[in-house]
Amino acid sequence: MTVRTDGKLIVFSGPSCVGKSPLAKALARLHPELHNSLQPLVLYNDRSARPGETDGVDYYFRPQKEIQKLKGKDGFIVMDVRGDLQALDLNELSQQLSRGHVFFEGNPFFILQNELLSQSDFRKFSRRSVQFLNITFIFQTNLVAPAATFHPFH
Repeated sequence: MTVRTDGKLIVFSGPSCVGKSPLAKALARLHPELHNSLQPLVLYNDRSARPGETDGVDYYFRPQKEIQKLKGKDGFIVMDVRGDLQALDLNELSQQLSRGHVFFEGNPFFILQNELLSQSDFRKFSRRSVQFLNITFIFQTNLVAPAATFHPFH
């Protein structure tokens, strides 16, 4: 596989409900020209589409057996992500990067566990072509203090 990385893979990652989607929506609202220039990274997923999700936009929804067959194929990374079998097509990602920047907004399991970055196929991509924004909110709690004095952002 020949890998061209003219573009960058831009990743908004963080735990569930941390605010990745609102941040991505804010990017679209405040910088529509930038948002519209980003190609979405679409993974394969063995679960059924949820209401409002579209095949080929949110995920490529495929039966588990079909995704399991990708495990042995060159150019695919397949892994279990919190009970969902997911796959990334590295050839598709390479083609997208040759055309420009690619955007992934999601849970960090697939990209940030270093599983992907340590895979031999993914090593062909330069680490400089991947930009991460890891989103975390930290709430400080003083369990001894009365509720009236609790300030979660101090």
